[in-house]
Amino acid sequence: MKRFITITIAVVLMTIGLTMPASAASITVKVDAPYYTPKATSVDVVASKSSGSHVYYMMTLQQQYTDGWKSKQSLRGDFIKSTPTKRFYTSTMTNGQYRIKLTAYSNAAKTKKIGTYYSKDFAVTRW
Repeated sequence: MKRFITITIAVVLMTIGLTMPASAASITVKVDAPYYTPKATSVDVVASKSSGSHVYYMMTLQQQYTDGWKSKQSLRGDFIKSTPTKRFYTSTMTNGQYRIKLTAYSNAAKTKKIGTYYSKDFAVTRW
């Protein structure tokens, strides 16, 4: 009986919007490689999701430092199924570990946040 009650509560909370909607939870952010050598010119990024609802986003390149992740560059846009390929150019990057942070919103004014999503970390070697 206890298990049934727990599942029912979770479904009710999702239905009334107290947790992240399932369509938002399926956003994935992928980069084209796990590391970039001095010959690489850009990090190519695509965000996608399975549902058809409109998403507005801020995509940010972040670099890892000893005290945490620092934002470097940002791109904005919107999509329904997936973004076009977005590029962050390696000529502006130094050696280190990076990731892409995507903050998703349900409105163009970016006041209704859906969630925050991250790519896997990747390495950049400039020399």
